[in-house]
Amino acid sequence: MSNSEKTPVAEKEVAPPSYSVPAQTTTSPPIASPSMSSPPLVQSPVNNCRRPKGSSFFRALTSGFRKHDPLVSTLCQAATRGDEQQVSGLISQAANVNGRNEDGDTPLKCAIRHDQVGTACLLLQAGAQSNKLPHLFKAASVGSLKIARMLIDSGESVHGKSKTGKPYFVDVVAKGNLDGIKFLLENGAPVNAKNERREEVIVQVVKTDNIEITRLLLAHGANANAKDAIGEEIIVYAVKKRNVELANILLDHGADPNAESAVKHSILYTAVQSGNADMVGLLLDKGASAKLLNVLGTNALQQPILIKVIRNPFLNNDEKVEVMKMLMTNGASPETVDITFGLPAICHAVEMPSTPVVQALLSRAVNTKVRMMSGQTLLTYSIDVNRQNTVEALLAQGVDVNEVDGLNRTPLMLALMKLDYNLTAKLMDYGADPTAKENQEAVKFIKAVGRKDLQELLRPREVEAGPSTPAVRHEAELPASEAPPPSYELVAGKV
Repeated sequence: MSNSEKTPVAEKEVAPPSYSVPAQTTTSPPIASPSMSSPPLVQSPVNNCRRPKGSSFFRALTSGFRKHDPLVSTLCQAATRGDEQQVSGLISQAANVNGRNEDGDTPLKCAIRHDQVGTACLLLQAGAQSNKLPHLFKAASVGSLKIARMLIDSGESVHGKSKTGKPYFVDVVAKGNLDGIKFLLENGAPVNAKNERREEVIVQVVKTDNIEITRLLLAHGANANAKDAIGEEIIVYAVKKRNVELANILLDHGADPNAESAVKHSILYTAVQSGNADMVGLLLDKGASAKLLNVLGTNALQQPILIKVIRNPFLNNDEKVEVMKMLMTNGASPETVDITFGLPAICHAVEMPSTPVVQALLSRAVNTKVRMMSGQTLLTYSIDVNRQNTVEALLAQGVDVNEVDGLNRTPLMLALMKLDYNLTAKLMDYGADPTAKENQEAVKFIKAVGRKDLQELLRPREVEAGPSTPAVRHEAELPASEAPPPSYELVAGKV
């Protein structure tokens, strides 16, 4: 009886504590009893060193990950080198084939990463597992094609799916290894496999701007008109990103050049709006229709495409002219009018500080018998805002020099009231009539101020034909901020 009583005592004396206790701490428990009257002990630096930030529960959970089995590290090194003899020996010594080395890698992962077929086979036979992608797709995702071939020859399928039904091929494509993706495609992987958002794999590739993988997928039959989760075709993304090369590849494989964005803007309209002349040219070459874009909607945000180009702040004058010529060659009407105020394109061109754009429209023989928003003619408006180059371009195109605007003014009347000798001479050269009744007050004015030089210009003289092609001087024009009279900008509420 006494012996049985001593046995538990002896066991109690040799039983280890449930947690580690420093050697110098033998009498004090780590936590003071509530019944003790003494104040709580301050933890020593030793205890502080032993308690990392965070809960002891988290430390307990992660303690296993911080301890690395030397055999596993050696096994990983042998698998990396392809040392089959050492791998076999370590496996026979019960090395953990699913353990992790100090870098967090398993032996099988090391073998796959370095395409070591022999050691990978030994590890697989010993029960090594891949905890994310199946072995075949893991090998393909890192470009280990020897192992991938071995696995296919062993019966693994390229059609594998996760528990949610997503093909593992989607994950391989997301990794972006061109050789691995090509290998799986050549062995029958589904090129139009879909991800969790029901998007085909080419959608995620296009959205990473990966041209080579896009080309590869298309060569194996991927859908160039695939749509993303919001219903936009992938060509829309390429145009929005201004990626001309990517857009060209998609168009060459059947993408729709008249595709629309989610807000029903055609991609040609989008390209024009972004000021991408190269993209506009590509889309037109591939069959985009400019005829559909003369009228696009019912609000100022959907102006005809030609007017969008004229008023686009992202295009310089040369780019505007280039894009306008392409659009008009492909069916955009130079006579198009805006859908809000009914102003024709030539009015918008005259209003902007860009003589080359005006000339591009005038070369298409547009109607110049039109009015600006406040009633001016094209000539009187240009004189009002002091755009001499535009005045000369209009005169050279044969605009009526004696046309009276809605404010009962003629170009000659404005020139005389400004006491502008050069402009008066230019207008007289093109046939301005100083005897018109609208000009009489201005004639009286120059007489009153004693401008005999202007009076001399107005005297009857032998009528000569105006210059057929007077040169347009490329002088600096006034910036748009220098105040035209009330016109489109003011009425439209843009200033």
